[in-house]
Amino acid sequence: MATRYRVGILQEDGAIKSVYGHWDGYPESAGKILTKKFNTKEKVEELIAGGDISCLETDTDWKGNRREGTFTLYYKDRGDLDCGSLTSEDDFNYFQLTRNCDGEFAYLFDPGAQTWECFNMHSAVSVPIPTDS
Repeated sequence: MATRYRVGILQEDGAIKSVYGHWDGYPESAGKILTKKFNTKEKVEELIAGGDISCLETDTDWKGNRREGTFTLYYKDRGDLDCGSLTSEDDFNYFQLTRNCDGEFAYLFDPGAQTWECFNMHSAVSVPIPTDS
């Protein structure tokens, strides 16, 4: 079953540029991957530039072929046409956009602080992202 989410980056003007994510959106999965692999402004911008995400980390492509290493599986790689990023004017609209796609979590990267924050869409509060201990 999918745990939908959005991945966003805060822009200088307060807007949020984001993409949809489909599988494994829980902080214990997507949150850990984002904080570990996408921890700079450049890496987050590259992730979002790829468009909507099926899976943040997999070793299997759309045809079921295994590859060496892991990679992000984008919908555009399947041939989907309308899967680019969207821009919300503020966090309220970002959360609404997340809810509109039945998203359970919204991730927001602050490039100034170089940190991720995760919001639970059921309560609209920030929740911790687990770290490896």
